[in-house]
Amino acid sequence: MHEAFLVARILPFRPAPSPYPALDYLVPLPFSSEIQRGRRVRIHVKQRRMEGLVLDLFPLKESKFQNLKSLDEVFPSPALDEKQINDLESVARFFGGRLSNTLDLALPSRVKNVESRPWEDQKWSGKNEAALCNLLKEASGLYSGLSSLTQSLSNFENQSFVWDLAQKRGNIFECLALLGLLSKKLGYSFLACLPSDRFFDQAKNVFSTYGLDPLFVGSSLGKAQNYASFLSCCKGGAIALGTRRAMYLPMKDPCLMVDVNALGQAFTDGMAPYANVRDVLSIRHKNRGGIRISISYCHAAEQEKWLREKTALHIFPSSPAPLRPVCFSRDRLLEMGDRFVHLPSLLVEELRKNGNEGKKSLLVCPAGSDITLFLCPKCSAFMRCKCKGSLKSKGKGIFCSRCRKRQNEWVCYKCGATIPSYGLVALKRGPEHVKEELKGLLKEKDLKNVDVSLASSIDQRPYSLVAILDAWLSFFSLNLDAESKVLNSWMEAASLASEKVILIGEGQKELLSSFEGWNYVFPAWDLEEKRKAGMPPFRTALNIWGAEKEVQKSVEEVLKVLKAPEGEFEVMGPMPIPNSEECLCVLLVSLPFADGLGEAVASVSHLRSASGAHFWIDPYCFGCR
Repeated sequence: MHEAFLVARILPFRPAPSPYPALDYLVPLPFSSEIQRGRRVRIHVKQRRMEGLVLDLFPLKESKFQNLKSLDEVFPSPALDEKQINDLESVARFFGGRLSNTLDLALPSRVKNVESRPWEDQKWSGKNEAALCNLLKEASGLYSGLSSLTQSLSNFENQSFVWDLAQKRGNIFECLALLGLLSKKLGYSFLACLPSDRFFDQAKNVFSTYGLDPLFVGSSLGKAQNYASFLSCCKGGAIALGTRRAMYLPMKDPCLMVDVNALGQAFTDGMAPYANVRDVLSIRHKNRGGIRISISYCHAAEQEKWLREKTALHIFPSSPAPLRPVCFSRDRLLEMGDRFVHLPSLLVEELRKNGNEGKKSLLVCPAGSDITLFLCPKCSAFMRCKCKGSLKSKGKGIFCSRCRKRQNEWVCYKCGATIPSYGLVALKRGPEHVKEELKGLLKEKDLKNVDVSLASSIDQRPYSLVAILDAWLSFFSLNLDAESKVLNSWMEAASLASEKVILIGEGQKELLSSFEGWNYVFPAWDLEEKRKAGMPPFRTALNIWGAEKEVQKSVEEVLKVLKAPEGEFEVMGPMPIPNSEECLCVLLVSLPFADGLGEAVASVSHLRSASGAHFWIDPYCFGCR
């Protein structure tokens, strides 16, 4: 075979809803020595220049097409290897999507001058050795099961771990630094995905303390830095931290991959469902082996299933929490004669005491509670739009949260009065509301020692007292893991306290038991409840939405491909989507038939994409998109 007659099958970088298929291009003689599978190239598609990825190379005589165009350029950036391409293809198959979608998320924008920068390998140093000894000694006293992890790393085993954090401030970043040091010493690549890039500075400070200089990847960073991190990972042995933009980084084997679900908020960056961190890292680990760790304060039902099936080992606190949270329900407060359920008198007294002693206190409001409601000035009823949507404010204007309509006047549904926008009474909720209340309860010097924060954005700083407010408002979510995420956020807040933790609100007794005792009663109970109800992780949810007829046809075609018998699936819907002409249908499929759901959706969505039917496989969301 002569080199001049090579053909490259190239996938253009154009994601859904209108992706291009893989196309054949001639490889010019000057590029034949450097072209290889996984290289990024420049091509012309319909007179438009775009980038693409080489999926295959073969002789010209094997191509089904004639009069092929030549590719324009082969970029000097490193090629993705077979395992990295296999990772991307596996994720696309799992979610019933296309490789072009995962490529759009996985490959950063090229920056020419970055490709010529020299790359320096970080050597193991005496500072690293001393830091590793200190961290290992401290962590061994905090965690049972840590010896299993170090043994698996030393023996280069294929193993998964569920790591529940102890009640100790800063423990998350110290644990990550310990894993980074172990990876560096033993020759592993290390990848950790954090929920948000606002934790980068703190992680960088902790890592630098122990002699580590990690790479960072996130949407808040520039294209050059993200691309430089990508290139460094291609060369192997990298220590990388990032948001879910980092979960597709081309890590070399052996690899240690970590997802951090302990910081009270959802992951940022990316497009669902291809950016489901826990699933993507699990798929990559299944493909390539190595060590996979999921870090949280209290694991979820999915992780409990891993432990029961013994596909994962457990690293858990070896001693009870030093502080036992005190929980006050509405009934308990009323029995004590405290009428102020939102900010009880006992809590205000604690804040005053801490303020007098110069100690810091933290009040935590439920995630999503930072809203402003509007009242009628005549009858004090909540104002609504004609479509029954609540009113919201943005800038100087007021609009309907449902139909998005802006008006200068609003009609009260209760008393019928017409009120101009400037005449509505604003009622603040969340941190702003709490701060306003505290101004009338505490002196100014005491207020300076009180921080008020949302559960989704807690600063990792030390506090004497931590109080969680309005706990009953934390559960207003359709996500199947909502309660586990709430428990994680409560534990995250409690880990910052040095003297006292107070919770004001309600919750299931199993959830409160896990919070008060820092144990794992709730995940086990939650898993059993989901098994009885036939919910994920025992069944996988496929959401299909679009025109009603197309949705019904799509459901029938998916079931035809799956060949699942009666009793192994359940169809819920179609249900109308508010303020839309579309409807939603949820198909719940039991294992093992759910394992083939991705490929079934890929074949059906290819046929029905022109009809407007949309598909989304998500094991954790139920009827949400």
